[in-house]
Amino acid sequence: MPATAAQRLELPQSPMRLTRRLDREMGRGAKVVVTRDWSVQFAQQRSGIAISGEQTSVNVEAPESVAAFAELEEQRSTSGMFPFLLSENGLITKTGQYVEVYDEAKAIQMAQGKIQNSELSYESREGILLALGVLQSSFSSLLDQMPADLFFPASKPVKRVQTVDLQNGVTGEFELTYAALSSKQGAWLKHAERQVITRIGSDERRSREVWSMAPL
Repeated sequence: MPATAAQRLELPQSPMRLTRRLDREMGRGAKVVVTRDWSVQFAQQRSGIAISGEQTSVNVEAPESVAAFAELEEQRSTSGMFPFLLSENGLITKTGQYVEVYDEAKAIQMAQGKIQNSELSYESREGILLALGVLQSSFSSLLDQMPADLFFPASKPVKRVQTVDLQNGVTGEFELTYAALSSKQGAWLKHAERQVITRIGSDERRSREVWSMAPL
């Protein structure tokens, strides 16, 4: 049954700053940090909510060894991700280009396929670190997918741990945590954080994503 006007979510009445910070460990103490800001505007529609927006800034911190990647990331346009269309209860139903709504089962299946089809060696310390890098890059792709309730948090904190069979009897571990808070001014996003940890034995790498939204 369609929600009435009285049941509709209250929306921010002025433009908001949406920020995403993504930290990815590269091994040997190196890390890449990408921070983007967008100006976003919420509007009520007959069938739900529309969010328009444009990128206002991007900053990439990266070691010299991946300077070329940092330059490409700074030049990458994110304009195609807008508009977002949300249902009346605040769930993402449609996005612009290059954005997927979070599907954990699909992402895990794709990551496992990538790992199991790779040519990895576990016979040396370097081999373990190489395998850990592949494991991390596979599962950190989860962070490229948006939680359906990102803009209006509704889900409880999540923690999942899963063992992943690699090759030659070696196993890895994948851990995902996610938690989000709503603003005190309304049901919309204040802060959300996801973390992916991958482990092989005592070695681990972390990827962390933080979303926040506040008035401009």
